[in-house]
Amino acid sequence: MRNRATHGPLSTVPELNRTLRFARMEAQQSEADTKPYFTSGERLVEFLRMKVVGGLDDLTNLKRASRSIRRSDFMAVACEQLVLLNALERLMSLAAWARRVESEAVLVEALVRERLLDELEIDYSLVPRVWWYLEPAIAATSQEPSPTLRREVLATAGPNCYVCGEALVAGDSTVDHVWPRSLGGESVYENLLPCCGTCNSHRGNTLNWARAWFQALSAPPEPNVSEQQAFGLVKTRIAGLYFRAFLRSRESGQSMRDSLLHVGPCVDHDLSDSQAPLDFFRFACLPDPDALFA
Repeated sequence: MRNRATHGPLSTVPELNRTLRFARMEAQQSEADTKPYFTSGERLVEFLRMKVVGGLDDLTNLKRASRSIRRSDFMAVACEQLVLLNALERLMSLAAWARRVESEAVLVEALVRERLLDELEIDYSLVPRVWWYLEPAIAATSQEPSPTLRREVLATAGPNCYVCGEALVAGDSTVDHVWPRSLGGESVYENLLPCCGTCNSHRGNTLNWARAWFQALSAPPEPNVSEQQAFGLVKTRIAGLYFRAFLRSRESGQSMRDSLLHVGPCVDHDLSDSQAPLDFFRFACLPDPDALFA
């Protein structure tokens, strides 16, 4: 029995529940810290996934529905990712606004904390933790890769563009942030890949494949040229590349950077031979559509 004189009064039920929630959160975060390299933006998203989205019963039902239409859990994961990316982008925009309004770091923090509960339905006790993850993500947006780092990435991960596979040439050689800098991706070797200027421009700050308009793509079996057109867009092909890397990362435990190098670059497929209706997931899984049923 607890000694009241030594330890103070017994915790109330709400206090005990709050303590247990923090203990679970710390355990989950320790597990997340053992995963391959995470940028600050990814850590923030992982925190939001565990504390805001991950426990929803609706997600389990959505995964069941996704499997029933022969898309493994891809549709459910895409919806989850879309929710998380929306939250991340709003939090980063909130922080950027606060930095324009206030010049001192302590005032920026106070303003962001004040507005957080308008953006997230979370317990007030979690506000400091959200800021703890958000602050380094904000700092990453102002980091530029140094010339030395650019040369190192191009020398060790080149000499081809990780997206299209074409040889890089002088004047058209860039380094691309796997997790976009504008969304908390640090300018470090583990988050950079060699990329030609064209592919880098087409990708922009697109984070990954979980965007609603990709999910709306469809074409009949044996599609004609016009029906294949949307699948040939550079952004669609990059989204497919990132989807395949996501599957590789999930299955192997590799970082997204290593997974992109493993599955890339983008490859052209003759879609006119498709004997089944095309959607984004079937397109992204080519030439192994059986991955849909894994």
